[in-house]
Amino acid sequence: MLASLAAVGSVIAASSCCLPLLPFLFAAGVAGTSAFAAQLRPYLLLLSFSAIVVFVFIFFPQVIANLVADLLAGKS
Repeated sequence: MLASLAAVGSVIAASSCCLPLLPFLFAAGVAGTSAFAAQLRPYLLLLSFSAIVVFVFIFFPQVIANLVADLLAGKS
């Protein structure tokens, strides 16, 4: 039994140089995941931390300026 398992293992190892199956499986998995994530892209963009920061900096510049001025002046 052990010899037959070793033979199957050696066949898989030997054919991996000629027919790399694992990279193809990995690429198929990544492609499927990216196709699913592409549908969620607008929602993920709205929920991302950087989009929130950019929104605040664009629409509330004076509030940010006052906050930075207070921090630099040593006020809390």
